[in-house]
Amino acid sequence: MIEPAKRWVWVWAVAAVVMAAGVGPESPVHANGYTSLDRSWWDRSVVDDIGGLRVRSDLPTSQARSHARNLQRKLSVIDATVGPLRPRDPGRLDVLLFRDHDTMVETMLHRFGRDVTDHGAWFQRTTDGAVLAVNLDVKPTHRRNRLVQYELMRFYVFNRFGRDLPTWVEVGLAEVFSDALIDDTRSYIGAASERRIERLQADLSEGRSILGGFFDFEAGQWLDHPMPARHDQAWAAVHLLMTERYEDRFRHALRGINEGRTASSAFDRSFDGMRQAAFEQRCREHIDRLRPDPFITAREHLESLADAMLTLHRQGVAVTSLEELRENLEELDIAPTFRRPAGLIDRRPVDDALFELPEAANRDDNDQPRLMMREPERRPASMQERRLEEENPKPYTILTRHVEPRNIRVEWIRNIEDNTFHYELTLVRR
Repeated sequence: MIEPAKRWVWVWAVAAVVMAAGVGPESPVHANGYTSLDRSWWDRSVVDDIGGLRVRSDLPTSQARSHARNLQRKLSVIDATVGPLRPRDPGRLDVLLFRDHDTMVETMLHRFGRDVTDHGAWFQRTTDGAVLAVNLDVKPTHRRNRLVQYELMRFYVFNRFGRDLPTWVEVGLAEVFSDALIDDTRSYIGAASERRIERLQADLSEGRSILGGFFDFEAGQWLDHPMPARHDQAWAAVHLLMTERYEDRFRHALRGINEGRTASSAFDRSFDGMRQAAFEQRCREHIDRLRPDPFITAREHLESLADAMLTLHRQGVAVTSLEELRENLEELDIAPTFRRPAGLIDRRPVDDALFELPEAANRDDNDQPRLMMREPERRPASMQERRLEEENPKPYTILTRHVEPRNIRVEWIRNIEDNTFHYELTLVRR
């Protein structure tokens, strides 16, 4: 799955899940033709069975099905990477697609008793199956993908293992796939960001290791440790098991659990009775060997810096270079953040590392990955666009150079209604 030297793998997506054929008429998906927005979301939404998913939404038919098929593509990549595994049929699998955050929060609280205020996507087991809620208004899109892919893996785990997979394996798989880049044809999975490696190394050096408790499957101690440490170390343990050295054994263990064996029995058979002390030592050695991936690190840095630029822009502060950006962040005491799945937020120090990218092996100095800032293209085509640009100039663009597999650029998008900006991270075609 993950080559130990490269820490990533291209996985060609296979059609592991059959998707529904055909697209319905372009009309709002409102039950019985209702269009009034004063009815609750649950009452005005309608259900559509799409490729094995029971999708509830009030979006137009084609949009709802497009989003559902995107989830199916991600599920097919997941199954091709860790499986294929047969569904356990644990009950109904519902997908709820929301236009905005407030509607999702209100519906999940009212229907399922769950406060999802701090979440852009949420998976939850129910009395008759499971539900995956997605807020389609999360921006930028890659942030939504990260949150969705995390919860979608938990959705997949429930469908294939019920409640039989150890928590650390479920969380580790979800963390690995939250970082993945999954498009229509291939996926970039398993690379480590600089910050994740830093957090792992800090956990180990400061005595916060819980790796030794994973392999004995004692779930009770899981909640006794800080949530960031649990998630990062679960990522490291699963990342190790997905390397070439352990890939076949890990697949064999997962297949055994899928077929009904207990987790302890399946792992004992697949790993020849490996004890927790040996597993912890191998995890520590694996963490020591990890090297940060420029592409995954660049995505995190650009998101943190773009969020910080947006904060400055709203305060009327314009910056034209990375040096100016750093000076203003330090002067105004603005701490860049990075939103992780499960409601975790990583607060970043304003230091050299935030404005640099890890070195790539076997590259000349001139071809090393780096960040840069440049003036945006300003081509207003109408009187209104010229007026909006004069009132609120578009911020400068941050982008990468010499990053594989693709360079990334911050794309500022103007909201015409209130003349504000949000951004997307765009992959730059070579």
